[in-house]
Amino acid sequence: MTPLDDCLTAIEWYKKGSASLESGRYEEAVEALTKALSLDPKYAVAYRNRGNAHSKLGNYQEAISDFNAALALDPRDETVYNARGVAHGELGNHRQAITDYGTALGLDPKYAVAYRNRGNAYSKLGNYQEAITDYGRALALDPNVAAAYCSRGVVHSRLGSYRQAITDYGRALALDPNFTDAYYNRGVAYGRLGNERRAVQDMKAGARLGDEGAQKFLRSKGISW
Repeated sequence: MTPLDDCLTAIEWYKKGSASLESGRYEEAVEALTKALSLDPKYAVAYRNRGNAHSKLGNYQEAISDFNAALALDPRDETVYNARGVAHGELGNHRQAITDYGTALGLDPKYAVAYRNRGNAYSKLGNYQEAITDYGRALALDPNVAAAYCSRGVVHSRLGSYRQAITDYGRALALDPNFTDAYYNRGVAYGRLGNERRAVQDMKAGARLGDEGAQKFLRSKGISW
């Protein structure tokens, strides 16, 4: 900090902190946004962004406290409900996360990220059909998210629907050819269907990209990649 920093307004501290957040300097973001809030304790978006910075640092309880403060000031910001849901999920509170994602979707029914996140939470709870439904809704709104296809593929695999899983992993890889999880999981699905050739092919592709699970699988079979 320089002497000139002492003259900054709450808005200027907010902009400084938000720029740090965007560039991945999360501790600096927390510091600057705290300065903004000391000058304006009712600055809802500053609480939101400080909460996001805390989440990036793994400080999920602090993040939730900030999101609570943001929502007390502005209860109609769907992005904060979504972000608080993510923090609850990281702490293993998946039911609370689902409630937050539902509130976010009530405010914005076209919020694709919230559908995908709620699908992840349902999957963690073993509610696989609900997860598939939410992944489908997310993909209908934004069909270019490889992670959503891969996550839905994982759920299909858990339900024993390996062919549907393979289709989803293929869609994920069409969007992101370096998606190592998709190669590994598709390899597993091919293995479950007895297609060892395709299973090994996918495991080799994943192993070459550094996937440790694929490398371990191939080592166990004495196969190089």
